[in-house]
Amino acid sequence: MSRRYLEDKIKDALVLSGGNSAKAQHLLIQWAGEDKKLLQLLSQPHLKGITAHAVGRVIAQMDRDDEPLPDEPMAVDMSPSNFGKSLLGAMGGQDSAHFGHERSAPRQKKKQASQQHINAIHMLAKKTPPKENDQ
Repeated sequence: MSRRYLEDKIKDALVLSGGNSAKAQHLLIQWAGEDKKLLQLLSQPHLKGITAHAVGRVIAQMDRDDEPLPDEPMAVDMSPSNFGKSLLGAMGGQDSAHFGHERSAPRQKKKQASQQHINAIHMLAKKTPPKENDQ
């Protein structure tokens, strides 16, 4: 029954949009905002990917020492022509994260090794490898 409901809604959207796929998608998005059942049926097959992306994004943010995003956006003090250029530069740069590949984005800054890590490396360096005759 659920699948039938979803297919009927898609067919309705296609009829109302005159067979235009993009317009039908737009209608379905509008309807899904008002119809929880439709939203659930549309998103159910993709829920695992959606949650994996959301959890991965939060883990990556927790791993970094970045400040959390503010609740309200801050005003930008620059001319509109410069804003567009700087925004495109930030999004297209080599060091910027790309959607779905946030973990592969380069780290902002390397942290200094802890004293415990340095001591462990020195201890490993002092150990001698076993001789071939001692086996």
